[in-house]
Amino acid sequence: LSTGEYESSAPAIKHALNAADPEVATKAVEVLAELGSSKDIPALKELAEKTSDESVQTAVTDAIETLRE
Repeated sequence: LSTGEYESSAPAIKHALNAADPEVATKAVEVLAELGSSKDIPALKELAEKTSDESVQTAVTDAIETLRE
């Protein structure tokens, strides 16, 4: 996705962060890690607080590290 495509897709990606399916949430986190910015960190931190799924939490930690670089 280009930056423009990301901007138009951002609401759907952020909605997917709250998916009941951990695989969907994990994929959304991975997309944010690749295309997002530091502005997405608060949404990722919120997800980390709400989920008990270890794979999602690991993806969130990795994404936050990536976005801080």
